[in-house]
Amino acid sequence: LILFDGAPIYNSSHLLGFFSTFNEYAVNSIQIIKGGFPAEYGGRLSSILDISGRDGNMKEWKVSGGLGIISGSLCVEGPIKKDTTSVLLAVRRTWIDQFSKPLLRVVQNSFDFGELDADGNYYFYDLNFKLFHKISSKDQLAFSFYGGSDNFNGFVTEETNGVGSDYTWDYSGSSNYGLLWGNIISSLRWRHLFNDRLFLNTSLIYSRYSFENNILSTSQTTEQYSDLSSGNWSSLYDYSYESGIEDVGVKMNFIYDFKPNHQLNFGGSYAKHHFSPSFIDLITDWGEYTDTTMTFSNKKTPDEAFIYFEDQYTITNRLSSNLGLHYSVYHENSRFYHSLQPRISFRYLLNENSSLKLSYAAMQQNIHLLTNSSYGLPNDIWVPATRDVPPQLSKQIVCGYNLSFHDNAYEASVEYYYKTMDDLITYSEGSNILGTNFSSWEDRVDLNGSGRAQGLELFVKKKKGQLSGWIGYTLSQSLRQFKGVNLGREYPYKFDRPHDLSIVSMYKLNEGTTFSLTWVYGSGNSITLPKQQYLLVSQSGAQQYYEYGEKNSYRMQAYHRLDFGVNFRKLKEWGERTWTVSIYNVYNRRNPFFIYFEDSANNNIEFIKAKQVSLFPIIPTLRYAFKF
Repeated sequence: LILFDGAPIYNSSHLLGFFSTFNEYAVNSIQIIKGGFPAEYGGRLSSILDISGRDGNMKEWKVSGGLGIISGSLCVEGPIKKDTTSVLLAVRRTWIDQFSKPLLRVVQNSFDFGELDADGNYYFYDLNFKLFHKISSKDQLAFSFYGGSDNFNGFVTEETNGVGSDYTWDYSGSSNYGLLWGNIISSLRWRHLFNDRLFLNTSLIYSRYSFENNILSTSQTTEQYSDLSSGNWSSLYDYSYESGIEDVGVKMNFIYDFKPNHQLNFGGSYAKHHFSPSFIDLITDWGEYTDTTMTFSNKKTPDEAFIYFEDQYTITNRLSSNLGLHYSVYHENSRFYHSLQPRISFRYLLNENSSLKLSYAAMQQNIHLLTNSSYGLPNDIWVPATRDVPPQLSKQIVCGYNLSFHDNAYEASVEYYYKTMDDLITYSEGSNILGTNFSSWEDRVDLNGSGRAQGLELFVKKKKGQLSGWIGYTLSQSLRQFKGVNLGREYPYKFDRPHDLSIVSMYKLNEGTTFSLTWVYGSGNSITLPKQQYLLVSQSGAQQYYEYGEKNSYRMQAYHRLDFGVNFRKLKEWGERTWTVSIYNVYNRRNPFFIYFEDSANNNIEFIKAKQVSLFPIIPTLRYAFKF
């Protein structure tokens, strides 16, 4: 669950983590909750990222921003009426697709990228706007807006040739890939203070997410025989998919402070979801379809509501608790789903430097994420729970130990979690987003799946001194099981990541110069690939068949990279300036983005080749930032 000023965001990634999710100039605080979920949150089974946008400066006008080889940003903020009304506007835009392309081409030509001729571009932009007004000492009003869009395009070509027993052959193929996604969200929040113990936050919320995926592949094979005859074979695959989600809702959160041991949080929420009709346009000259528009999902307008109650209770000087209940109701097409979800957490102080925590949470998620776990461009699709497809449920327990030492210069933690999941869905065996007929997604999935996830998280952080940083490591497992998939046996989830390691270090040479070094490592995604290919010949012709192993039995290459940066900060009479020199992916690791198959031919035998598409080689950047 990702929230920005209370509004949900369905896909917040920018360039697969190359850029921060949100503009740093527009963010006030970020709260990450991985366990012990408070009762006010619901609608997801996973972690919570709650982001609070920054209000504009109430005293004076300020301008900050940065200009670099890869991107630029600008933030303007200030008072419309001093100490009463403020405004903030922050924008970002990359121009990899414009100015940086020559630089990237030089980098690509300096390294071996295999036999493929590849090209592509990417850009994103986002905009944040915040208007804050202090009505009185007891009332505040804030309007927040966020809009962003990402566009990725890739182009891959291949040309090969060869000599047979009595002929020569030439093969050429090309593939175009495109991903386009974007979010628009806004919220209007009224904060009212009844007295020194009770206050209310009321929010009107709007969120819209759109997604588009395009693939165009063509190939041509020519054979020239010794008797001067020739043969030509061509293929065409043109695919386009579009979908969208729109939410309108209201939230009310009360906080009542029973001094000094109790704080009661209670409230509710209602949201109307609009899942846009999802269409697939498919043109091919070799498959079952020739020129077809398929309805993958009809328009859905479900209702979702919940109420919650929570008591943050300080039992003793050492022991505190958070006891809550979350009750949710979901309605779609005359079908109601409801669940009572207890949320319990305890924290015990062993001494002033260490503590233990234990939590339990039950959750219900009313939307499903259908993931493509086979080869091909990532194509994860949100679909709602329906009359025939129930919401998914989870139960999670978390226990942990936290320690601060060396006069709070260091902190360390160890945490274990275990989660079970029910009523999961996945594509049926042999099916995917295209399916095998004109049916909707509900007819292409297996229901009533179960899952379990567990992990051990280790974290150490150094907060003081010239050298600071942290090391985080997670050992985890995420499995799924369906009666009709993988012969009913458990299999790794697509995003199962056994090993995840991050090492971040910062060295402050002096007041104006800071070095940074970051290394990240993560196990590759689990996907399903064919193990063998057969060509069966009959009187009607030759037909290709593929044999697959167990589901998600192939793991893509691990993701890892090293980033380096140095900041030169200096105070000026007009404000502050910072020069940043950085290198992304220092040792030019070709990390996998996705795997696809391309038609090929040799000795009059057609076959497919597995190809890996990688993003972002070594990228040096220079950035100038300013504040005044």
